[in-house]
This record gives sequence, structure tokens and C-alpha cells, in this order.
Amino acid sequence: MSVLRVARRTAYEVSHHAVVAEAVRVVRRVARSAVLEHLIRAGLVGYGVLHLTVAWVAVRIALHEPAVDGDQTGAFRLLAGQPFGFLVVWAIVIGLGAMAVW
Repeated sequence: MSVLRVARRTAYEVSHHAVVAEAVRVVRRVARSAVLEHLIRAGLVGYGVLHLTVAWVAVRIALHEPAVDGDQTGAFRLLAGQPFGFLVVWAIVIGLGAMAVW
């Protein structure tokens, strides 16, 4: 292997390791963020609310009452139709997005 190839390979490895080290530092800083922690907690609550709403839709279907779709889409529609439901749906979406980032 030529000296030039070794130098290029070494330079690539050094720059690659520097990028990885910086990414690890950023991820650790974000992981310790209090804001992200609160958003994740909100996401967990929203996740529970969403599943309770799906269960409520399933009960309504089982009782032969007219209901919206019996899945997460129907649950979101049911939540959005309530007073301040649009805000609740957006809060759930943001919380679930924070959980995905986490």
C-alpha cells in the first residue's frame, strides 16, 4: 500500500471519528434536556389517551352504536371532535414525535 493511500485512509478515519464523537456529544446533551423529558412524558400520556379512545370506539362498535372507524384514525377523529380536541390531538402528536426522537 502506498504512503499516499495510507495518509488518505488515516485522514478519513480521523475525520470520521471526529464527526462520530461530535454526534455522540450532541445526542447526550439532547437526551439530558428537561424539555425533551417533559415532551416524552406528555407523549406517554397521549399514547395512553389514544389507546383508551380506541378502546372506547371498540366498545361502541360492540354495542352496535354508530361509531367512527375502529382504529387510531377513528380515535383521533373522536378526540378532535371534542371541545379543545384539536389541541389535544396536536399535543399527542408532538409528544409522540418526542418519543420517536428519544
